[in-house]
Amino acid sequence: MKKKRGLFGSIGHHIFIGVLIVTPVLATILIFNFLLRVTTSWFPKRLFPQLSVYYNGYLLNILVLLAVVVILFFVGLFARNFLGKFFFRISDRIFSAIPFIRTIYQFMRQVCEWIASSHNSVFQSVALVEYPRKGVYSIGFVTSNTVPKIANVLDEMRSFDSSVREEFLNIFIPTTPNPTSGFYLIFPKKDVKLLNIPVSDVVNLIISAGAILPGSEEDSKDRILKLVDKMAESPKEEDA
Repeated sequence: MKKKRGLFGSIGHHIFIGVLIVTPVLATILIFNFLLRVTTSWFPKRLFPQLSVYYNGYLLNILVLLAVVVILFFVGLFARNFLGKFFFRISDRIFSAIPFIRTIYQFMRQVCEWIASSHNSVFQSVALVEYPRKGVYSIGFVTSNTVPKIANVLDEMRSFDSSVREEFLNIFIPTTPNPTSGFYLIFPKKDVKLLNIPVSDVVNLIISAGAILPGSEEDSKDRILKLVDKMAESPKEEDA
C-alpha cells in the first residue's frame, strides 16, 4: 500500500507540474483568440465568403486585424503633420461639444494623455519608502511629481523656512497579492530611495509576497523551470 500511494502521488505530482507548464501557453492562446474575435467582430464576413470558410473564419480575422494595424499606423503617421493635427482639433471640438458624449470622450482622452506622458508606463520608477510606520519599509512606484498647489501647502505645513522649497513625489504602494489595489501617498523627495529594479520584476515580487526575487531577464525566463526542478524533488521526500 505504501508503494501504491507513492506511485499515485508521483503521478499526480508530475501531472500538476505539466499543468503549470502548459497553463501559460493555453491561457495566452485563449486570451489572444478572445481579443481577436472582439476586435474583428464588427467586420461583415459576408463580404469575403471564401475567406470566412477557412479555419472557421480565423484566417479572415487575422487579415482584418493586420488591416486594422496598418490603418492605425497610417493614422499615427497622418497625425504628425499639419493637416492631421488640424483634423484632430476639429474632431476634438466636435466631440467635446456633444452632451453626455463629451464626458466619455474627455475621460478617454485624459487616459490616453496619461499613458502617452508616461511613455506607455504608469510607473516611472521603483522606490523604497518608510511605511506604514517608522522602521518598516515598503516598496512602491513613483507615478509623478506632486502638483505645485499640493506641494506648496505641504511645504508650508512642514517647513519653518519659507525660502526653502521641498519637493514631493506621488507614490503608489501596491498590496499583496493583488498589485492593482493599493494606496496613493505623498512623500518628501528626500525620504524616497529610488531602486534600480525593473517595474515588472517588482510586480512579480509583490504578487508572490517576496518569494520570486528580482533577477536578470534570463533568470526570469528559466524561473519556472527552476521551480519545476525543486518540485520534482519533493515526491522523494514524501515517499520517505
